[in-house]
Amino acid sequence: MKTIILLTLLQLGTAANDAYWTNHNLHSGFAGRHESNPFARPFVGSTKGCVIYFSLTTAGHLALAHELRHRHHNKLSTLTAVEGILDNGISGGISAAHSSPSRR
Repeated sequence: MKTIILLTLLQLGTAANDAYWTNHNLHSGFAGRHESNPFARPFVGSTKGCVIYFSLTTAGHLALAHELRHRHHNKLSTLTAVEGILDNGISGGISAAHSSPSRR
């Protein structure tokens, strides 16, 4: 499997995981839950906004990685894709870890 296909699938998977846990935590009914990312905060107040935010940020990462690869900047393209994967993977993991009501 080509590296870029694997990175794209990982990017999509981690973004979906992050979106799920962010939406779950914000709408689970626990008091005091809020989005810690100031750029995402205006969008993730609703499920529709959450979908739009994560779709656009994922599309942006993938488009930038594609454009860099098209211009033969393969290492920078891979780095961009890995940054997106790490960003969503870490954020999704933190959101999942804080989903329990005992962790409020």
